[in-house]
Amino acid sequence: MIIIANGQEKALKFAQRSSIESAAQDRLLEAWADLQRAKRYDDDPTRKIAIEELMQGIEVTSRLASYAAFLAGARREADAAQVAGWADRFRATLYTIPPESMVLDFAPHDVLKTYAAELRPLGRQAEAGHTEALADAYLGHQMESWRRQREEYAKEI
Repeated sequence: MIIIANGQEKALKFAQRSSIESAAQDRLLEAWADLQRAKRYDDDPTRKIAIEELMQGIEVTSRLASYAAFLAGARREADAAQVAGWADRFRATLYTIPPESMVLDFAPHDVLKTYAAELRPLGRQAEAGHTEALADAYLGHQMESWRRQREEYAKEI
């Protein structure tokens, strides 16, 4: 009989959950080339916007999962579990139609900015810059989406 301490049991459960998340993430990343082709060859601007949003969502999901793994590696299990949960919820928004129908209880761009800030002191400047640029792009995309929704609503009135 193997006895596992409470902290080790939590770490084991987190590792199992992370491997499941990685599998889901890999399936999303497999679609990347198909999405790039669809974006390149589709002439409909509305579909191109939808494809860009999905691609950005995949990238945000991947960075959130990377941050959770980073935190787990730093033995910050509670933070890692929280970010992994956020990554799961964010990933779920990629499958909801319309995406606005699922409410997040966190701001993905803020979490990504925090991750970038943690990477910089470790000398991972390029990764931090990419993560921060993704956070800015995500926020910009969200603001543009909100603006389009307001315009559509104004047309209806």
